[in-house]
Amino acid sequence: MTNDNTFTSSFGRIGLARAVFALAVFLSVPFPAQAAVELIRLEDIRPGMTGEGVTVFAGERLETFKVEILGVLRNFGPQQNMILARLAGGPLAETGIIAGMSGSPVYIGGKLAGAVAYGFPFSKEPIAGITPIEEMIAATATPVARRKVGALHFPLTPEKLESALSIERPIPIQGTSLVAAEGLSPYLGRELSPIATPVALHGFTRDSYEIVAPLLKKIGLTPVLGGGRAAAFVQTAGAASASETPREIRPGDAIGVGLVSGDLDVSAVGTVTHVDNLTGSVYAFGHPMFNLGPIEYPMTRATVHVVIPSVQSSFKLASAGEVVGTWVQDRNVAIRGVRGTRPKMIPLGVEVTTSRGQSKTYQLQIVNDELFSPVLTFVSLISILQATEREFGAQMLKLNASIQVAGERPVVIEDVFSSDQPAISASAMVAAPLQFLMTNDFKAVDVRDVKVAIEASENPQTSTLVRAWLERSRVAPGSTVPLKVLLRSYRGEEQLKTLDVEIPKNLPEGKVRLLVADAGTISNLEQREIGNRFVPRNLDQLIRAINSLRKNNRLYVRLTRGERGAIVRGEYLSSLPPSVLSVLEADKSTDGYIPIHNATLWESELVADCSVVGSRVLELEVKIP
Repeated sequence: MTNDNTFTSSFGRIGLARAVFALAVFLSVPFPAQAAVELIRLEDIRPGMTGEGVTVFAGERLETFKVEILGVLRNFGPQQNMILARLAGGPLAETGIIAGMSGSPVYIGGKLAGAVAYGFPFSKEPIAGITPIEEMIAATATPVARRKVGALHFPLTPEKLESALSIERPIPIQGTSLVAAEGLSPYLGRELSPIATPVALHGFTRDSYEIVAPLLKKIGLTPVLGGGRAAAFVQTAGAASASETPREIRPGDAIGVGLVSGDLDVSAVGTVTHVDNLTGSVYAFGHPMFNLGPIEYPMTRATVHVVIPSVQSSFKLASAGEVVGTWVQDRNVAIRGVRGTRPKMIPLGVEVTTSRGQSKTYQLQIVNDELFSPVLTFVSLISILQATEREFGAQMLKLNASIQVAGERPVVIEDVFSSDQPAISASAMVAAPLQFLMTNDFKAVDVRDVKVAIEASENPQTSTLVRAWLERSRVAPGSTVPLKVLLRSYRGEEQLKTLDVEIPKNLPEGKVRLLVADAGTISNLEQREIGNRFVPRNLDQLIRAINSLRKNNRLYVRLTRGERGAIVRGEYLSSLPPSVLSVLEADKSTDGYIPIHNATLWESELVADCSVVGSRVLELEVKIP
């Protein structure tokens, strides 16, 4: 036996379709040119000042709205300030602050002050918090090491996913130092919260949407089911040829953050605050997206179809377009990207053979992120499976998948799931190893691609181990003895399988036990034996352990004896001499020492055509002739 069996289980180029944008004659709006924009210092902003903001309410047309400064919130956060203002113009009187306005630039006297980023929920007036542009630039200027993400626990459930992403966004403004406090008194005691960011989910089923929607809402995003990629946006008057060079990104433009693209699409939409033509940097949002620090997400164009007024939260219904750069920083006061680059994504290829004999292929690109790649893979697979197969009722899914990591052996995943909702288990079985790899403690991994093949059957196809017996119970060292196993399907059909059990040549006389067990049973036994103390010592051990995860369509046969062994540095050592065990136990500095009280002498497995449950224990007596 090796350590592999002690480990138990608990979209290629960028796939975004390049949208064909027909350039148009846009309405001229009075805001400073990109190359000559000046910044206004926070110290120079006073209550009563007026200015204007720029955003997109429909299509790609920049429109202005009025801004009246109410005051400045000092120490809104640690060394973080906030400009408070009343907005007017466009649809704002009817909609209030609109989700998707995050990042809309505000100009005072022709100078850039900052980004519309915060609002008061259920406010009768469009009162906004504006993040100072100086703080947006400073916070995203210096990259730091990526934080360590918390491990997700599989199988994934909506509750576990929500717990893993439990980031609270609302920030109370009580206790802050206020300028012109008398003008702000009607708004004190409420919550000034980041404006929600709309996230369009295209191609997702209702059930998979209901899994991911609460997570996105909890971290300040507004999920919208039925969004998608932008088709060519053509102005009826003065439209330019689609062959012309696409226009530059402008302050006030709708901008997207790609998470999933291809046959499914998940894209967040906000607004560009500032474009630095000297460095190619693009600043947006005025608040974090996820506050992940250094990131590598696609920056996409976006088209706003319509603003949906809502008492709870009005939002822009928008679609993502072509990739125009890469978001590289996600900080507490802004996100920053670089134009003209493309991020590395993870290709996810899915082939489904349906229960009706049809073959369907899906190609996706998943954002390369140790926290979100597994979650997005999980949700994407669920949506694909629920779209191709029925949602409820017993059925079976055969899973074959691989994860290719640069410079490492491939991770191979094979299993069978038979239950009322096997799509969740099958999807988690792909997402879990991906999460283990991307959050490993040994070294950064370069995931090249993920390939998934699933074969569905309408019948649940489960079997139960009814009986197991040996042709003889007395054996000699070096001999073999046939093991008979009787399986009975859920419809009562019986199947007999035979496996030759090999008795080791150097085995002394005495009693040995033969365990015949399903994946769950043997995994539970191993868990009780070593508890949670087994930890892979390097990436190779981790990959070997994942490749050896117990499978539901197997019966595991193990010959054991009451002898002491150990796991040392992740490697299994059986039948150790007492002297070696004494040294290991005495040396407290021994790395990764785990004592084992039942030595495995021989191990094999029986492969079934379906999911198998059940276990039996048989005894043999070893006699030397």
